[in-house]
Amino acid sequence: MDEKIREALQQAYTGEAKAALRLKLFADKADTEGYKQIARLFRVISFSEEIHGKRALSVLKENKTTEENLAASFESEKKVAEIA
Repeated sequence: MDEKIREALQQAYTGEAKAALRLKLFADKADTEGYKQIARLFRVISFSEEIHGKRALSVLKENKTTEENLAASFESEKKVAEIA
């Protein structure tokens, strides 16, 4: 895969993941404030963003075997722990 395409897909995935998490946070706040329908709307949009992110990861072929996914998750968490 061309490096520019890979980079664009990686950026798209990152943006979608951030948007999904932000929208879930907004939904929780709306729930807390009693806006149940708005919370539901935020959750539906968040789910849509997750689908977009999954598609980007699929094209990047980032979803491998369970063993490889486990190792990648461990390495990612290890890096976060080193920073924190």
